[in-house]
Amino acid sequence: MKYLAHLVLACSLVLFAVRPSSAADTGSSNLAPSPTAIVFEAVDGVSTGGDFIVRIEGLVQGEAEPRQLSFRVSTGSGGNGNGQGSAAAENCHRAAMLVLSKPGRYLLVFDNHGNSSVYDCQITRR
Repeated sequence: MKYLAHLVLACSLVLFAVRPSSAADTGSSNLAPSPTAIVFEAVDGVSTGGDFIVRIEGLVQGEAEPRQLSFRVSTGSGGNGNGQGSAAAENCHRAAMLVLSKPGRYLLVFDNHGNSSVYDCQITRR
């Protein structure tokens, strides 16, 4: 049963890529992380807050001590008022939970591509 839950989670992450819309969004979903991207090598905790905030506690790449950071992952309207902002926050939360459940297997990347206070959230294999 636990395997099935992980499989469903993995499939949902593939089907619902986190890509919040914003005025500065370029529309490309294959953007490489910018030099200012924040990459978590390990995630120790994840929580959500109001205003589409995701809080991550973990080890940032290149640092020796874990810390907690908060990211706005959506503008709230998804660009068209249809609730996609909430979905972006939920999908980012699920991505962080996958990284939390599989230490050392994935990296969690938050990137605003230098043009917004709204971050994209993605996971990559090591």
